[in-house]
Amino acid sequence: MNTQGNSPFIIFITGASGAGKTTLLRALSLALPSSSCVCLHFDSIGVPSEKAMIEQYGSPSAWQKAMTERWVAKLTNDYPDRQLVILEGQVNLTFIVAAFQKVNFTHYKIILADCDTAVRHQRLQQHRQQPELVNETMDNWSRFLKTQAVDMQATILDTSHFSVDEMIDWFKHYLFEMDIDVRQNFTPSKP
Repeated sequence: MNTQGNSPFIIFITGASGAGKTTLLRALSLALPSSSCVCLHFDSIGVPSEKAMIEQYGSPSAWQKAMTERWVAKLTNDYPDRQLVILEGQVNLTFIVAAFQKVNFTHYKIILADCDTAVRHQRLQQHRQQPELVNETMDNWSRFLKTQAVDMQATILDTSHFSVDEMIDWFKHYLFEMDIDVRQNFTPSKP
């Protein structure tokens, strides 16, 4: 179990498809020094089919919960030389909190990347070429995550009208407010 004395600050960015979390993480991975920060994608572990999730875990939700626990155990133990670890993925906020509680780790924050439904639909259809994700299920998931974030008083980043540079500026300010020391190590934005 991690004692947090030699551990990074962890930021878990969640949100529905098209909310901007992957775009933000890509930009952060270029802007933050790799010597003190690491940026990770939840889905890099591989996402099995819904059928496989049900066969192995009982449901897609149970798979997500188990993988969240696996990720949190990794994050809290595998990066003692980093100041900041950022993970993005579509994850139920209660699973995130429970996973950190399970390993008795409190040195973390959750950010919900959120945006207007019309903007999210446009991103999925035009930018990501994934029109199949523009559906009622994803819309309901987005609303569910936002309700969770509001109820849990998690930080919400509304990416609806932010450029990538504006998201990075928002994140810099967030780190400053959190008093996280890597904030001054950002690579300057291009003019």
